[in-house]
Amino acid sequence: MKKIRFYNIVSIKGSITFKVESKEEFGKSIDIYFKFDRRVKLYNDQIAYLLSTLCGEQYEAIEMDLDITKEIKKNVEEYTKAKVKANIVDEVEIPDRSKYKNITICFSGGFDSLACMYALPKAKLAAVDFGEWFEREAKFFMRFKPKTVSTNIRRSNIRLDKNTWTFMGCSIIIYCDFFKTKYNVFGTALEDPIIQLEKNSYTFNVQETAPFKYLGFKDIKLVNGLTAVGTAMMVLKYGRPYLNDALIALASTHDEKRYRKQTILDILCKKQGLDLEYEHVGALKDKIPFGKRSIFVDFVFLDGFDPIVFIQTVIHFLPVFPNVYL
Repeated sequence: MKKIRFYNIVSIKGSITFKVESKEEFGKSIDIYFKFDRRVKLYNDQIAYLLSTLCGEQYEAIEMDLDITKEIKKNVEEYTKAKVKANIVDEVEIPDRSKYKNITICFSGGFDSLACMYALPKAKLAAVDFGEWFEREAKFFMRFKPKTVSTNIRRSNIRLDKNTWTFMGCSIIIYCDFFKTKYNVFGTALEDPIIQLEKNSYTFNVQETAPFKYLGFKDIKLVNGLTAVGTAMMVLKYGRPYLNDALIALASTHDEKRYRKQTILDILCKKQGLDLEYEHVGALKDKIPFGKRSIFVDFVFLDGFDPIVFIQTVIHFLPVFPNVYL
């Protein structure tokens, strides 16, 4: 049975630290931290759901050295599909979140999250600083003054961030009471093969997504009707002063993502007659086979990059995408 254990959990205003152990997966225990740039207090339901984002459905048993109620335990088990062991108590302190009404964007400074910010200029911004090779990204998004969480989950001996995409939402969990969050937004464009191509996901733009829904959030799919072309067009229109820095912050110079976004900008600028300066990188050395990597790569270069053809193609192939890519 694959198990994971969270213990020595210390939560104070401004940070949370704990040890993680999984003998079947990585043997010795490791130390994990989350540090906040505000003296925010975490409640035990937030801690439980935060830990669940490091698990996903990868474990059969999860142990938390944490006081939680039966309802919180049930929610974590529903989300992770695992048996949860914790200190079950009748009640824990939880603030009344029923009157919260604000929107919080999970902000990375990438084109998609910039598009969300420009679409919702009054929304709150919450970001995650992963450090080291993500330093370039953090340096850029700090220009927009988001509330930030710093963590070592991508720098530990194991990669807990590989278990599920929801770890990206750790900052909105941590700052939910500070921001009084009712709605959360992820910069998820139309092509995303994991989130956007779920059955019937294109028929609505507000839904409840675990584990965030357990804190009362509703997930606004703000840019899920836009392709990478659409979000790049929004950055061209509203964020032109940040264009070059945003492109550099996206990925390293040898990364496919960087070259892909650069190509999008090249074609859009040509079509719109814009003469803009931004740093270019050379073409990729290795060819990427169609249908072998991701929808992003496959459909971004179709038909001379005509956005209308792009959208029509994606819609046409929607029924078969999950079988091909997931």
